[in-house]
Amino acid sequence: MALTKTKQELVKRKYEAGLEFTINQTDIVVLVCKAWTASFARKETNIKAIVKRGWGRKTLNYNTLTHTEILATKPGH
Repeated sequence: MALTKTKQELVKRKYEAGLEFTINQTDIVVLVCKAWTASFARKETNIKAIVKRGWGRKTLNYNTLTHTEILATKPGH
């Protein structure tokens, strides 16, 4: 959602500046950087999601090692 909003803002600014009404390859990095912060760099919500899934500091390695799909790839399994 943040990427869509960021693209809309960019196109609007280009329109107001009288520039071409398109998104160019050179615009992609700027769009992703702005959208990334709104979508993924949210520390508090990320911590809540990690805790809710049981991926805490102590359990992350344990849960990973006991996951059935990962165990199936273990040599000699």
